[in-house]
Amino acid sequence: MDIAPHTIILSVPWDRIFKSQPESALQMHWSAEMAVRLLVERSAGPASAWAPWLAALPAHVATPLEWSAAEVAAVGDPGIQSEVLGMQACITACWEEVREDVESAGGGEADFRGAVQLLHSRCFFDPESGSHLAGCSQSRFNLVAGAAGLRAGQEITISYGAWPDTAFCLLFGFVPQVRQLRVGKADLG
Repeated sequence: MDIAPHTIILSVPWDRIFKSQPESALQMHWSAEMAVRLLVERSAGPASAWAPWLAALPAHVATPLEWSAAEVAAVGDPGIQSEVLGMQACITACWEEVREDVESAGGGEADFRGAVQLLHSRCFFDPESGSHLAGCSQSRFNLVAGAAGLRAGQEITISYGAWPDTAFCLLFGFVPQVRQLRVGKADLG
């Protein structure tokens, strides 16, 4: 069945959104706090209210958090290098704070870093609530068909918005195919 333009395809109520504490209440980086909760929920298995969502997440999302020193150096742009090294240092410091909680949930440092990367690639900041969200706006998250609608069998894709290429790379771990990431004189596209 075709879907008319601007039709809501999926709607998720606010209480089913995985979200951080408000920025004002956080004791550490938002993604570290959420990663611990994600790993605790995963350890609960099918008993977790989040089990269907957790099962739908990819096994791995590659972001610059896992880049080696050589890969960071290969970027060639001091600003991006500094951002990546800062992100890596932040998450390393957070690991020391959350180690006991993550290990109590049956995880280790690789699990923690993987959960942080998942959250970096799937969350956005909601200024109204002061929280990072895994899919929400105001009282519910709505996935809405675009202006052209959808034909039966057509793949549904989402837009990450109009971010600079460096933000795509740093937070989401990819740069849209329609563009090339150009950093200084280095072409990473």
